[in-house]
Amino acid sequence: MVGAESRQATYCEVLVVTKSKKKSLSAQLQAIVDDYMREFKVDEVDLDSVADWAVETGRYQRKTITIAKQCKRELARVMRSEHLVDPQGREPRKWHSVRVGTGPEQLILWAKFTKAKPPHMRISLQQRRMGILGRVRQHKTDLDSYNDNNSFKATLPLFDYDFNKDLEEGQYPTDYPDSDPNNGNGDGKDGK
Repeated sequence: MVGAESRQATYCEVLVVTKSKKKSLSAQLQAIVDDYMREFKVDEVDLDSVADWAVETGRYQRKTITIAKQCKRELARVMRSEHLVDPQGREPRKWHSVRVGTGPEQLILWAKFTKAKPPHMRISLQQRRMGILGRVRQHKTDLDSYNDNNSFKATLPLFDYDFNKDLEEGQYPTDYPDSDPNNGNGDGKDGK
């Protein structure tokens, strides 16, 4: 377990200093937030404040990374955010990635949208869909647990997870003329 933990810390390039070396990296980071909330007696946190406090108190320290790894991170961030305009006026992502392998030895292959072979695009879109599904599942778990356990005894309404209506609405124009297009005089009346 200690070996796996050190590999994870090396892979993430983050060193978190806490009292226990047996906690996973995620558990250590969560403990920092819990400690901050306890020390400042707050129910909500701003992560800028938590991060400043964690660094100032020595609870979080960052290892120096190589310039190549920093470059790789910045390239990936830019590639994830770059879009193009297609002939229909839509703005798809320009670059699409595919994760190959598991664990810390994953390889991520990028292809330009216009040059990606169909298997690459299918896998890329499938992997992104699974990410969306995972977020929706977690959203539902969070909602259900909040409704069952919040101290206010509040019950929030269920969300509709069918996004087809949202996608359809997103295809409608967002700019509308100031006057009724069925009436040439601009007064909103039917012209009679």
